[in-house]
Amino acid sequence: MGDIVNLMSVDVQKLMDVTPFFNILWSAFFQIAIALYFLWGLIGPSSLAGLVVMLVMLPLNALIAAQAKKYQVVQMKKKDERVKLINEMLSGIKVFGKIKINEK
Repeated sequence: MGDIVNLMSVDVQKLMDVTPFFNILWSAFFQIAIALYFLWGLIGPSSLAGLVVMLVMLPLNALIAAQAKKYQVVQMKKKDERVKLINEMLSGIKVFGKIKINEK
């Protein structure tokens, strides 16, 4: 039960996080192209240095994203353990409460 609730809450949160950035996904290429065009007009071939920096940073960004994913998996396991423990505690409280009521 805890696993399902946890997965659902994470999926909903990810959907909520990505929704505002949906337009950036399709327009990023155009934004970069227009920025390089204007930079070329201002500083000429030196603007290609910015493009090179972006291309060099892509693998580093991928590495950081992979590490973040690993940490998120560990965090999800800890959350699952916590949810299971809380469910067990609440079930124990319910059972104990029923025993006390029936004794009176």
